Amino acid sequence: MAGNRNNAILYGESMTEALEFVLREWTKDLYTAMPGVIVDYDGGKRRATVQPALDLLTADGEPVMRPLLADVPVLMPGGGGYALLLPLRQGDPVMLLFAMRGIANWKTDHAAGRPVHTAHPSDGDLLDLNDAIAIPAFGPAGDLPGDYPDGVSFAMETGSDSQRRPL
Repeated sequence: MAGNRNNAILYGESMTEALEFVLREWTKDLYTAMPGVIVDYDGGKRRATVQPALDLLTADGEPVMRPLLADVPVLMPGGGGYALLLPLRQGDPVMLLFAMRGIANWKTDHAAGRPVHTAHPSDGDLLDLNDAIAIPAFGPAGDLPGDYPDGVSFAMETGSDSQRRPL
């Protein structure tokens, strides 16, 4: 027997297991989508603080809440000068999508009306927890109210307040 190789484990099986372990560990910090819950919402900026709804598990199997996500852009349907705005409040469910590149520059440059140029991503800028975008009205059946007693702002023309009018 050469070296410390265990003849009871075939080389192909141990290589497969090693690759599966490496891939599993590597993908643990890549985020694609998960449910979340609104903690706070600024409708004027369409930005929210969101609590991811899926906990982490420690090596001992204990659940640990993921950190709050701040300054999360909230997607509302719109175009052609019109938008559908939902009155979000604490506890409302959302679907969190995670951008494939860091969106920190986009959040500041786009809001300031400047063109957005994305540089090569640095560590942590690929499918990162901090690059979330929230889509409201996502939740399990029975998790959303049948109506909103405070009202819903349907398609309002964008522009200055004096030019806004309901459809």
